Amino acid sequence: MHLLGQGIGRFIYDIIVKANKTNDTSYYAKKQNIFNKDGYTFKVPKAQLDLVGACITSSRASIPVSFQGSWDNLIEKTDGARAIDFLDFLLYVVPTLLVPLFPRTAVRKALIMLSRGCAIALQWELTGPLIQEMESCFESWHVFLDQEITKKNISNSIFKPNNHYLSHIGYIVKKAGCMRSYSARSMERTIGKYSKLIKSKVHAGNMVERLSIRGYINLALDTVSLLDTITATKTSLDDFIELPLTAIHNLNHQLWSPFTLFTQDMVESVPIDTFLRELKIYYSRSTTSPLSYITINNMNFKIAARALLYSHVISSKMYRRIRSEHRRGNHFVLFNASYKSKTCWYIGAVLFYFDHNNTSDPQNAQFLVFVEVMKEHYAADYDNTIPMIKMNSDSATTRHAVISLNDVQHQVGLVQSSPNSLEYKVVAPYKIFNENVKQNAGQLKHI
Repeated sequence: MHLLGQGIGRFIYDIIVKANKTNDTSYYAKKQNIFNKDGYTFKVPKAQLDLVGACITSSRASIPVSFQGSWDNLIEKTDGARAIDFLDFLLYVVPTLLVPLFPRTAVRKALIMLSRGCAIALQWELTGPLIQEMESCFESWHVFLDQEITKKNISNSIFKPNNHYLSHIGYIVKKAGCMRSYSARSMERTIGKYSKLIKSKVHAGNMVERLSIRGYINLALDTVSLLDTITATKTSLDDFIELPLTAIHNLNHQLWSPFTLFTQDMVESVPIDTFLRELKIYYSRSTTSPLSYITINNMNFKIAARALLYSHVISSKMYRRIRSEHRRGNHFVLFNASYKSKTCWYIGAVLFYFDHNNTSDPQNAQFLVFVEVMKEHYAADYDNTIPMIKMNSDSATTRHAVISLNDVQHQVGLVQSSPNSLEYKVVAPYKIFNENVKQNAGQLKHI
């Protein structure tokens, strides 16, 4: 966390944002005893940085809380920014919003290599090829900096200790395992609590004694429950539903409350005819049967607002409406759909989840998702590993689709490419997209 967040993330912020918005010349090289500001490697006009800040602010409503950072506009101010905020800046803001600002291909590639290497270092599982790719990314970054120093475009002060530490991550991972498995990140709040106590004017011995007494009392009495007048809502079996253990579509996913019943007119502002048509298309696509052969035999649907998928809770537009919560976007997903034996990726906004079984056999029960599919899917022109989408501009032509919950791959966030634009770049928490993003981008007519 401190190496990649407060260390590298803050460092990249300083050389791009701080160096261009203030009079900081720490990283400027000198030519004939004059700072080479015009040749500075990471030179960006202030006006463009302000536009990046505006994009960060406008994108906050489409970024899920699974990113853990506050997603505040660090371009404008860094007061109160935490390590996780600079980590989000490094992994998601740099490759999507800052990299396109540099006209030189070498600068773009170096920053993308650094961001990708850090993303690989933060994976829970690492293979030999991934470790090699990570080391290659960091090596490319260091070689680039060395070349820029030789050209006197940046000062050699660019090589901070944290920059050097990157070269050791590969060795550490090979010897000790993935960094996240032994990171103290989960204990940060506890460490902070003890840190404040240790720095206080109270004698350290008295502090330890006081904490020991509290611990002894807690062994005898449940002081938390005695003092807490607000009782947490207990979870019951009515708060979620699961597929039968014998169901062929059972991948241990769950649908979570709140639930609602199916009506004959509209389902979450979607005409019932539209809903049933897309359900038929789904069964036609999943069974490879002609659409004319598909009949919806079971009209019993239980509509859900949330789903538990791979330990992550993904919400929906239905949940946003019920809770009146629109500050973050927890309802965008990346899902796969097949077309002519080719698996394509799509981005959708989840309207709601539901369970359905079109047969009398309980083994055929499945969880389905009704989504609003984005208008266009493609990759960024400067990097084929960055997915991009174009949102629908007219609700009358919005394309809906029914998909299986098992086809949902990730919860994602959408970063607006420019203010008032319908183009967004797709990011996912610590997800590393591969080189097939461009060639596997889906088309609406194929779903």
